[in-house]
Amino acid sequence: MKIARLASPLFVVVALGLVGCGNRSSGYSPKPAEEVKPVDLATVDKANVFPLKEGNSWTFESQVAITLPNGQSQTNTEDITLRVERIATEGGETRAEIHVIREADVDPETGQLTEDAAQQKADRSGWMVNSEGIYQTAGSRDLLNYSPALPSLLFALKQGDEQEFITTGPLPAGNAENNTIPVRRMIVRHTALGPQQVDTERGTMPAFSTQTVLLYPASGDDVEGLSAALSKLREAGVTDVTTATSGTPSEPAEGTSEEGTSTDGTSTEGTSTEGTSTEGTGTEGTSTDGATTDGSTGDSTTALSSSLPTVPPFVASTSTVFWSPGVGMVRFRQVVIQPSGVRIVQTLRLKDYDLKS
Repeated sequence: MKIARLASPLFVVVALGLVGCGNRSSGYSPKPAEEVKPVDLATVDKANVFPLKEGNSWTFESQVAITLPNGQSQTNTEDITLRVERIATEGGETRAEIHVIREADVDPETGQLTEDAAQQKADRSGWMVNSEGIYQTAGSRDLLNYSPALPSLLFALKQGDEQEFITTGPLPAGNAENNTIPVRRMIVRHTALGPQQVDTERGTMPAFSTQTVLLYPASGDDVEGLSAALSKLREAGVTDVTTATSGTPSEPAEGTSEEGTSTDGTSTEGTSTEGTSTEGTGTEGTSTDGATTDGSTGDSTTALSSSLPTVPPFVASTSTVFWSPGVGMVRFRQVVIQPSGVRIVQTLRLKDYDLKS
C-alpha cells in the first residue's frame, strides 16, 4: 500500500512505503528525571522561547510508525535537522523559513547536501513569533500558507485552556497518487497542556506542552457540518472525537489521558510511558496519545457506539509539542488517523542543537 506524504503542523515528512525502506533501531532510552524549575509563561522571555536566528539548527531522532487496518506495520528511524534559512523582523514580529534536512541527504564525508538532495526542493515551513505566541504560517515544499496561522504556543493560554477555529492550509495527509499536499479548510483545536519535564540527550529540560488537533472531512468541504456533528458527540460525552474518524465513535477507556499528561494532570513526559511502551509498540489501545481506543472491546463498546450520533468520515491529526524557553522545540509527536484505519505516528526527540550568538 502506498502512503501519502504527511504535512505535520511543524514540517513536511515523506511517509514510508511498507517495503524496501531503510531503517535503524531507535537509540532513545528514557533517562531518570532531573529536578528542573517549571516553565512559567508569564515570566519567560517570549521572544526567545523559539530562538529564530539564521543558521540556528536542531537535530532530532525521528521515528515514523505506520500501521495498516490489517495490522501490518513498519517503523522507520532516522536523524533529521531543522535549520533556519531565512529571517525577517518587522513590527515586533519575527518570521522564519525553516528547512528539514534528512540524514540520507547529507554526505557523511563533507557534511554537505548530496548532489541529488541539493537539486530537490527542501521540505520547509514558515514560522512567526510575536508577543502573543508561536505560530506556523506555512508548510510543504511550496510553502503553502495557513490562513489564519496555526498556533503552536499561545502565551496567554493557561493549562487546560482551549481555542477552536477554522483555517485554510496544507492538509496533514497528502495525496498518495501524485504525492502532493492539497490545500483545504480544517477545524483547528489548540489546547495548552501545561509545564512538563522532557529528557533529551542534552539533559532534562523544562518545557511547556501544547496540543493541536486538525480535523477535516475525508471528502468534500463541509467543515461546518463536521464541526456540528462533532459538537453533538462531545455533548453526548465523547471527550476524544478523534475516535470517530470512520463514522463510528467510541469512548476511550476510563483513566486514559492526553499525550504527555497523566490523569491527575501531572507530567509523565520522558519519565513514564512516553517513548517506551506506548509509541506504536504493541500496546495499541492503551496509548495515552488521546487518539487510540482499539483496546475497548465487547458488547459494551457496540452498545455505546450505536447510541451515539454518527459523523461523516474524517481525518484526524493530533500533534503534541514541547517548547523549552531558550532552546525551542525539544519533543514532538503527531498521530494521524484516517477513516480507512491507517494510523501514522511520528515522534521527534531532541539530540542536539546549535544556536548562533
